[in-house]
Formats: sequence, structure tokens, C-alpha cells
Amino acid sequence: MKQQWIQSKIKSMVVACAAIAIVAGSVRAATIQTADEKTISATISGYENGKLILQPKESDATTKLPLADITLISYTWQERVAATPNTTSSATRPKSLRWQVEFGGTDRLTATLVAWNETGVCLASDTLVGEFVIPADQLRSIWTTTDNLVKKAKEISITARGQDIAYVSKDGEVKAVAGFATGCDGEFLNFKYDGQDHGIKLDRLVGLVLAQREIPAEREMYETFMLSTPGEMISGRITGMDKDAFHVTVLGGGDVKKNIAVPIAKIDKIAVKNGRLVWLGDLKPALVQEVPYLDYMMSYRVNQSLTGGPLKMQDTFVDRGIAVHSKCFLTYDLSGAFEKLRMTVGFQQPEGKMGRAALRVLGDEKVLWEDLDAKGDGKSVPLDLNIQGVKMLRLEADYGKDQDVGDRVIWGDARLTKPAK
Repeated sequence: MKQQWIQSKIKSMVVACAAIAIVAGSVRAATIQTADEKTISATISGYENGKLILQPKESDATTKLPLADITLISYTWQERVAATPNTTSSATRPKSLRWQVEFGGTDRLTATLVAWNETGVCLASDTLVGEFVIPADQLRSIWTTTDNLVKKAKEISITARGQDIAYVSKDGEVKAVAGFATGCDGEFLNFKYDGQDHGIKLDRLVGLVLAQREIPAEREMYETFMLSTPGEMISGRITGMDKDAFHVTVLGGGDVKKNIAVPIAKIDKIAVKNGRLVWLGDLKPALVQEVPYLDYMMSYRVNQSLTGGPLKMQDTFVDRGIAVHSKCFLTYDLSGAFEKLRMTVGFQQPEGKMGRAALRVLGDEKVLWEDLDAKGDGKSVPLDLNIQGVKMLRLEADYGKDQDVGDRVIWGDARLTKPAK
């Protein structure tokens, strides 16, 4: 019996090794979602003139797909392991020199602060290959990797309108100082407060939160890389690729002549923004018309319910969408750039079960779809609307026959598609 058990284990190990070998032979295989809502399983073998070179599974032929036609590229864990390159990163540097750095709109990386002066902030990431520069006004915060000190810092209540806040440790305690960060000089953060210039040693700096700066929304197409380290992502534009990595220029300026390499082994997903598909929630309404219910204003929210939770309709959850309460009219300036509007319309559950509202979608004042007696206990409705040439799009959630407090409507997964070129 023992010999049979050993033989069985050996056989299982052989099968597992064979499976690993198969995976290793399919480097860069990915699942690709397109703006036309198609799913493609293919090997990505290159990038050329704005197009990915694909080899679909079970085919020897290659095809080119414009990056603008893609909405999402996903890699599985096995495919990332198969693509692991032999590279070094700043992870080899002392942990004390690494920070959780937040910059741009949503970007967040574990990185080493190489330099910081009037030209920008130079970072070396644990994940990416090569140093890169971001403009100083794109930096939002940096935090040490010492979790207990960060927790203490974030528990401090401080108001410093228009100023930066430095959190400094001493003897295990943390204090907050309001002032202006002006750069980094060797082992010190240059920080001006009380009208004088000071140097805060980096090994005492717990965190730095920069004064809120308005970062303009990016209008041109770009890609956001969601990385295998939870919560880490970086946005930029793909300029090329090789067998191990995508080559990217970082979004927001910096040294545009210097590309960084994003190893395929570190990528979970790549989301293409402002390509042919644009999420309506990513656009800022040109006009918002809201009326409070019983003197209580419940302003619209994007990608969350009116109470901050997930978007749950009668028969489905959606990750993205716009939650509104009657009466709420949202108008978007589309400038005639899109041909399709797709979404699922329903009521937030369980709060909207008793809701009753008049719903309309209008393009240049013409009704494209309406349900003047939508009920909260009904099924959600999928829409596929032609909006070719529409300049002004309006979503209306008006009072229903009962004017019920449950009029919590979700414009779910609302997405716009540009014409194919």
C-alpha cells in the first residue's frame, strides 16, 4: 500500500510539472475585452503603431487589434508566472527607504524617493524597471511602510487648508506639522513652517500629505496598469513591448523621453481609458439638476450607491454606474463623438424596492428611451441606444406617481462607444 501511495504521488507530481511546462510555453496569453463587447483569448506577441499583435488560441495566424478598440486585458496568475523576467528592482534596497507613493489621479506604488526638486519627483519602484519622474504637482502623498506609525498618523485630526501636512515620529509617537514641502535633499525632506526652512530626516518621516491640487482630467487615450501587488497601479501610454514587459511613458508629464518597463509578470489587468469605449461616470456632467426630497438632498454618486455601498439591482450587481434619487437630471456634453449608449437601468436594492419613478434618456431633447412608471420591484432593463451625432445627452429620474422615498435609481454600467475607424 505504501509503495502504491508513493507511486501515486510521483504520478501527480509528473502531471503537475507537465502542466507547468504547458503554462510556461504560453507566455503573455491573455483575455481581451473589446469596445464591441467581444472576448478574445490570445497571445500578445508585440505592439506596433498603436496596435497589439495577437495570436489567437488554436491558430498559427497573427492579427492586429487597435489598442483603442480594447477596454480590458487580463492575465491569470499562471500566465504572469510564466512571463516572469530576470530583473532587479528597488526591492533590493533597504525597506526603510521605500514608501507608499500616491500620485496623479489614482496611481499608487511602493517606491524609493530618489530625488525631489523643482523639476519633479524621481521614483524607483519595487514593481517597475527603471527610474521615472513625475511632476511635483502630481504628487498627492507618501507614507512609510511602517504600518503602526501610519495608523497613528491617520488618527490625528488636523486642518491645514492650502498647506501640506508632514507626520513626524519621535520615541514611537507621531505629531503633525502644517507647512510647505519644497523638495528632498539627501536624507532630509525640505519643509517650510512657522516662516522658516527646516529639514525633516526621512527616517523620522511617517507620511506627507500634499495640499489638494486640481488634476485636470485626461482627455486623450491612456492605459492604467493594475499590478499584482494589491492596490498598486500606474497610468501611462504604451510605446512598445518585448517578451518580458510593456514599455510605457508615465501619464502626467515628467521625462517623456524616458520609458519605464512594466513587467508582464507584475500585471493583473490593463484598462484602456478614453479609447473607443468611455464610461459615462468618468465624464463630468455639464449640468446637474437635483431637487431634495423632503428637504434632504441625496446627491448623485458614481460607482457606489447613495449610501456608499455596492450597486445592487433587482437581479444583478454592477461594478460601475451612476446612482441617483428623484428628482435628478444629469446632462452630458458628448459633442457628437459617440454612436452607442449601453447600460442597465434599475432600482437600488433593497432600499429602492418600493420606488416608483419616471425615467427618460434624451439626446438633443429627443426621447431615446423612457419608462414613465418604472417600479422598484421590477426587473432591471438593458438598453442599447443609438446616439450617433448626439451632442447633449440627458438622463432623467423624475418623480413617479407615488413620489416615493424609495426612488433610488441606478444607471448601471453606462458606457459610450465611439465609431470604429
